[in-house]
Amino acid sequence: MPFVAYDLKGNFIGEFLNQHEFSNKYNIANTHVSDLINNKLNYCNGYILIKKDEFSEEKLQEKMQKAAKDNRGKTFIAINKKTKEKYGPFNSQKECVSFLKLSANHIGEVLSGKRKSQEGYYFKYIE
Repeated sequence: MPFVAYDLKGNFIGEFLNQHEFSNKYNIANTHVSDLINNKLNYCNGYILIKKDEFSEEKLQEKMQKAAKDNRGKTFIAINKKTKEKYGPFNSQKECVSFLKLSANHIGEVLSGKRKSQEGYYFKYIE
């Protein structure tokens, strides 16, 4: 099923016929591509996907507004609690976990205020 891709600013990326092609080219899990196309996700990795026959400017604007209200995908930094040294910026929690060699990924909980810190680090979004 053909679909169109946009970035979060509404810039047209392209029209695609194959989910696997998009998944490989833009490094997004194929299941997430499917969820985007089937409206189970509004955006992922900075992309909005809409079935070509369901596309409307209103639908694109709605998905862009939902993405803008969400903090996922926003750049953040890590701050060492003891030394106050800053690390980053990081574009994803996975990138941060790998760089800092953290054993668990609770960064999102710290960023949302559900946790105070994780393994000696605070995290905060960059405005």
